[in-house]
Amino acid sequence: MPIARDQQARYGDIIMTTENNWDIEVTADPDVTSIDGAPAIVTNADRWQVLGVHEHDGTIEVQRIGDRARAVLPADYAQRSAVLGYVGTMHSAQGANAEIGLPIGDPDTMTKSMAYPGMTRGSDMNRLYMAVKIAGEDEHHHAHTDVETEPRIYDRNEAQAMFMSILKRDDREQTALAQAEEALNQLAIGEPHDNHRDAFGGINPYVAQLVHTRAGRREQWVHEYISEQQARQDWERSSERIQQRAQERATDREREHERSIDDHDDGREIS
Repeated sequence: MPIARDQQARYGDIIMTTENNWDIEVTADPDVTSIDGAPAIVTNADRWQVLGVHEHDGTIEVQRIGDRARAVLPADYAQRSAVLGYVGTMHSAQGANAEIGLPIGDPDTMTKSMAYPGMTRGSDMNRLYMAVKIAGEDEHHHAHTDVETEPRIYDRNEAQAMFMSILKRDDREQTALAQAEEALNQLAIGEPHDNHRDAFGGINPYVAQLVHTRAGRREQWVHEYISEQQARQDWERSSERIQQRAQERATDREREHERSIDDHDDGREIS
């Protein structure tokens, strides 16, 4: 049965819908209880197993993987918005499960949030393949060149370095403060100021770094001054305690001396 992208769907295939549709009737599995009492509509990135194909009208009978709800996809919808579901984008793999996950990504553009769903779909194994573009290629097409290139397999250290660069690339939204702090950290290790012109709300990165550095030094001076004052106070209190103990010992010796004199006088014979 023809579906989108010039693909064919047959009995038992896994297909994925790529467009939300509120008009297609979805029937709940009687053994599955939905939270709101009704099954979800046909939505983008849903995966379905083909239960039957109807040649006379082009419809496809499917059962959703997960809640086992059933639907009949009209021919026009299936040919426009249904594709084979064995391969998909990493974002569309959210919630899907398989025994083995084999995500493929570009180490120059892939981010940590993109890698996570791809690396957690397989229950037995997950293996990430990183496709390195040849110079001149875009993301979806091979470069047209007369020079034949030989495929290259990178060694373990190179692969680890690529994977670490992916983990450091975070595309989640940041607060202005977090963005500025990250930019200051990068400037501190020597990154060019031009790389962070948008990180400080219109303030020149050099000025922002200078102000931050001076503020940091002032804060350091304040801490040093407070530490010195605290040390002086501790020394003064310690000196006072030492003097007090010395005075107490001197007083104790004087009292002992007086008692010894009194004892000597008590034992003297009076004539």
